[in-house]
Amino acid sequence: MKQFFSVVGLVLLFFVASFACCCLGFFHPFLWVYSSLTSAVLCAWPYCRLVDRHPHFGMAFWVVAVTTLLYWAMGEGDGLFLGIAAVIAVAAELVRLIGQYKSLTSKILSYAVVTLLPFANTLRMWIYPDVSMAQTVEEMGDEYAAQMPGVLSPWLLAAMIVASALLAIIMALVCYRKTAYQTMLDTCARPANNWFGTLMLKWGMNIGHRPLSRYAFGMLSLTGNEQKLLDIGCGGGYNIGQMLAMSPQATVYGLDYSEKSVALSKQVNAKAVEAGRCIVSQGDVADLPFEADNFDVVTAFETIYFWPDIQQCFNGVCRIVKPGGRFMVAGDSAQMASKWANGHSIMNVYTSQQVADMMKAAGFREVDVNDNGVAMCVIGHK
Repeated sequence: MKQFFSVVGLVLLFFVASFACCCLGFFHPFLWVYSSLTSAVLCAWPYCRLVDRHPHFGMAFWVVAVTTLLYWAMGEGDGLFLGIAAVIAVAAELVRLIGQYKSLTSKILSYAVVTLLPFANTLRMWIYPDVSMAQTVEEMGDEYAAQMPGVLSPWLLAAMIVASALLAIIMALVCYRKTAYQTMLDTCARPANNWFGTLMLKWGMNIGHRPLSRYAFGMLSLTGNEQKLLDIGCGGGYNIGQMLAMSPQATVYGLDYSEKSVALSKQVNAKAVEAGRCIVSQGDVADLPFEADNFDVVTAFETIYFWPDIQQCFNGVCRIVKPGGRFMVAGDSAQMASKWANGHSIMNVYTSQQVADMMKAAGFREVDVNDNGVAMCVIGHK
């Protein structure tokens, strides 16, 4: 019984929020025709709360169905409205079904579909303009009706549909911010083979990490005479490309735990892969698949936060670095990284001095520490 009242209460709250958006149309026809914009904001919490607390089959469908029937009972809408609303209800539920009711992506996209519901009520303005205009004159008066043509542009309609969907996605992300943040950290640790993993690798890593890359390579100062280099946690492959350019005689290796990262790194550096100068493989930093004394330089960009038993990993890196070779760890300073970690257990934060101490414990004879409060670059010499 408690669950029943919870469902009913949240569905009614969704309807009230949606209806309030339509009532804004008394002030200007734009606010009625495109009430989906305000609806995307006001309806987000009750919808996301409902499908989260009651994730079973049919919940998205019944939210739309009950809301539609209440509109219809109040004299709003017609057969066309009911038909389009039914399509929206089924589409929203199918999106949830594909994501098995748990996927963050499916939850967000289902809400984006649901927020198109107001268009089901106003779309007849474009399909039956003469009838709709006559009805508007009768209900709202000539002055109000005279403003209608200005908000019924097909281009404006298309723009509002896109804007409503994007705003709905943003609002759903706000409602699911804790889950979204955890998903982001999980993706940073191991980019998944989906659109979010691709977005994180191409934009978050290959573009977002470029300032850190410039800073770190400036400290590392590659001579160009290196023969073999390795980037552990190679992500989207941007830093591999930098090493290929700075050491034209070298073979550059990449290693990553994520299958998606390996594929994108190969794609980004396709010419070097084809020429045999770039070798990228899937592997675990805790069990490095390389011979001892093998690399002139090993790098690790924004990745040690996710290494298990980090001291053992550092020991393994020291094993594969040649005598006289270097191991560089680059990432956010402890102050900045702590803000990103935000207490989540998946991400371990280390100060530059802690990194230096672990390098020395692993066997690096000399360690250079560079920390500007925003980024750190620690280089161990074997």
